[in-house]
Formats: sequence, structure tokens, C-alpha cells
Amino acid sequence: MNQRKYFLLTMITIILFFVLISGCTEEKAVIKTFNESNSGETVNIENGEIFHIQLFENPSTGYSWNMTYTEGLELMSDEYTQSNTTEQIVGAGGTHDWEFKAIKTGEQQIKGIYHRPWEGINESINYTTFELIVKVA
Repeated sequence: MNQRKYFLLTMITIILFFVLISGCTEEKAVIKTFNESNSGETVNIENGEIFHIQLFENPSTGYSWNMTYTEGLELMSDEYTQSNTTEQIVGAGGTHDWEFKAIKTGEQQIKGIYHRPWEGINESINYTTFELIVKVA
């Protein structure tokens, strides 16, 4: 009889342990990432949510992104990473990554222009634009 009670108590303890452990797991939030293909789109972001914009950049050619954004967005990080290659190729491009946090509800905007800053911006100069409307709820 004592063995049976001990066995039941052990089983209850094991089951209780697994129930408690399963409640402790936390789902990782998926961080939204936007790129050139999202230019011109309107996206929905929750207030307090963090998201990324990743765009191709090749600073060795003199071209770089000049990003502007409204005050309802906070820039958390701004980082360029050269493309992974087996050899370090001089002049190889990479990815520029901006991490933003939505800090104010309403419609926010991010605009970028990819150009050589010393050339200015006019019709005869080659440049690319990026624009994203962010609706923060």
C-alpha cells in the first residue's frame, strides 16, 4: 500500500512539473522586416512594436541612404553590413539595416533617398527612393 501511495505521489509530482514548465515557455515575437519591395506600401504596426528596414547599399561607390522619419518613430539602431562572401571583395555592397520603434499612434512616414550626397538631387542624377507609410495602432 505504501508503494502505491509513493508511486501516485511521484506521478502527480511529475505531471505537475510538466504543467508548470509548459506555462513558462514564451513565444518569441516575430519582428517585421521591410525592404525595397515594400516601397510605397502602407503597413500596420502596434504602438511599442519594433520593426526593421533593410535596403541594399554600396558605400564604396559613394552612394548611401539618407533616411528621414516622423517623430512618432524612434530610431533604435542604424547599421551597415557588407555582404558575406568567401573573399573580401573590394567594392562589394551590402545591407543597411535600420531598427525602428513605434512610439506614437497615428500615421507615420519613413522616406529614404539613395544617392551621392555631394551631387544633390535633380532629374539628371541617378537616385532611388524608398517610402513607407506606417499606421501605428
